[in-house]
Amino acid sequence: MKIAIAGTGYAVLSNAILLALHKEVVAIDIVPKKEAILNRKQIPIEDAETEDFLRYKPLNFKATLDKRES
Repeated sequence: MKIAIAGTGYAVLSNAILLALHKEVVAIDIVPKKEAILNRKQIPIEDAETEDFLRYKPLNFKATLDKRES
């Protein structure tokens, strides 16, 4: 099952990262800088725990600007 999320704000991003532990998650955003940061396994907000998950856990997570990838 693929889960698509719209936006990468604080609450949505934290939940998306947790979901990506068990499901394929595609985060769709309109800000190219955020997409690039997330795909480098960093986060655009200050949240050490979420960043730790993104960097060190085996996640199935991808950020994109293209809604057709969802």
